[in-house]
Amino acid sequence: MYSALNSLDIVVATTVFGLVLAIWAIACLTWSLYQSSKKRKVELRLGLLSQQGPARQLRLWHDGKESTTWVPYDPHRLSIIRRLDQLRQEAGWEIPIWSLLLGVFGVSLLASVLAMAITGMPLISLGAAALVVTAFLLYIVWKMLALIWSKIAGESKQFKAHNKQLQKAIGALKTGEGTASLSTMDAAEHEYRLVGNEKLMAIQNDATRMETKSTGQYSMSGSSISIPIVKGIRYRVGGGNITRNKEFMATAKGRLLITDKAVVFESDEKNERYTWGQISDIEILLDGFTIQKRRGLAHTYSVENFNYEFAAIADLLLQRI
Repeated sequence: MYSALNSLDIVVATTVFGLVLAIWAIACLTWSLYQSSKKRKVELRLGLLSQQGPARQLRLWHDGKESTTWVPYDPHRLSIIRRLDQLRQEAGWEIPIWSLLLGVFGVSLLASVLAMAITGMPLISLGAAALVVTAFLLYIVWKMLALIWSKIAGESKQFKAHNKQLQKAIGALKTGEGTASLSTMDAAEHEYRLVGNEKLMAIQNDATRMETKSTGQYSMSGSSISIPIVKGIRYRVGGGNITRNKEFMATAKGRLLITDKAVVFESDEKNERYTWGQISDIEILLDGFTIQKRRGLAHTYSVENFNYEFAAIADLLLQRI
């Protein structure tokens, strides 16, 4: 027969389990932060991610000439406190990070003292403190997962409503199975110059062309050695390289037009025209459109006031229904 566990055995088992769980949680958190840092470095090297924040000036001496460049610089980027503060913000807490850490420390200290007073064993006391810290970390993870799930659910609901409106607009244009009635617009009234005998079908105002462009800043990576030559001038030797930072930004604002021959973007900054033969697909987004070309990169346009009739006509003409 098994003898019943007394209260001391339960406390010991619980605190030991908490200690092991705390070690496991810390290891998982450390591994997650390492992978995140590694991924960020790779994205920076590939130019997929831009660094924002304060910058510092680098003065280099190369081929007998002095060159100057600005690179993003963050002296606190490796701070553990800052990373914990980011976790606190992602968990949706408004309490200051130092107050939060002080509260966790106080509770863990109290648990450690109580465990020591009850059992008289230092290992159990340490396990009680570790159990409090582990519970705190698990609660942060739970809050983050709950926020992520809530965001996904909200986006899913928004997408369903968006798709319902789009299908409603498509249904209003269809006259039967495989047929649709598409009216034309007066090009002169909308100040559009037709090409040949094409017909204007729809207009989407407040369209913004989005492109990946340089931010004007540079980031430096790799190992190098800086040797002072004279005051203010240093000679840098090593395998370091400077990478131009890029980000997705607005480059032109105008309107999108659909004709029976092409999709057109007009703005003061640039004009673009895609014939239906050049277009392989048009992706209808929640707040814009992405035109996939048969050759070359896709072009994305964001819109402020989404026109469902415009999207419906684009979808019908693409399918040639």
